[in-house]
Amino acid sequence: MEHTVLKEKERFTQIQWDMEELRKQCMEMELYEDTLSMFVLQGEKAHTETTNQSLVQENQMLLQQIDDLRDKFEDLRKEHEERSKAELMVLVKEVKSFRTSQSELKQELTRTMKEKLEMDTQLLSEEVGKPKLATSEEQGGTDDVVRKMLTEVLIDNARLRKQINYVLRCSWFGHGTSFRESETEDQDQEGSVDLARTVLSKILEK
Repeated sequence: MEHTVLKEKERFTQIQWDMEELRKQCMEMELYEDTLSMFVLQGEKAHTETTNQSLVQENQMLLQQIDDLRDKFEDLRKEHEERSKAELMVLVKEVKSFRTSQSELKQELTRTMKEKLEMDTQLLSEEVGKPKLATSEEQGGTDDVVRKMLTEVLIDNARLRKQINYVLRCSWFGHGTSFRESETEDQDQEGSVDLARTVLSKILEK
């Protein structure tokens, strides 16, 4: 009986030793796992920090490129505005110069046509006012010749006016002048020719 109790006691003691050994092994395993987990976390943290740093650098590079592009765009916009202003100033000067030349040309044309008409009228008046030395038949022939000559002069004047007006209209259309304005002016000039023709016809009838 005592032998059995001793034997059981030894077996119990061995079991306690085995349990203590297992407990130590468990503690060592837990320590190993904790250490391993710490290394893993440190590695992941280092990798994350490296990745984040790379992303930050890439973002900084992209922001710098965007700033450079914005600066280039602003420079191009300013250059375009300055060029447009310069071209507009040149265009305004050219338009003013053209309008001045056009006005001077129009005045010169009107003056020349007026002088020509006055000279033709004076010449015709002198022809009509000459003493009647020829017979009535010769005088009638002379009147016909003078009338024909005057008609040709007036027709030439009208044609010349139309040709010049056509050139002026082509220029006006390119610089904002309406067709109605040019047509009205053309009709006024033709009216002046018709009036001159009527006056000269009455002079011939005297």
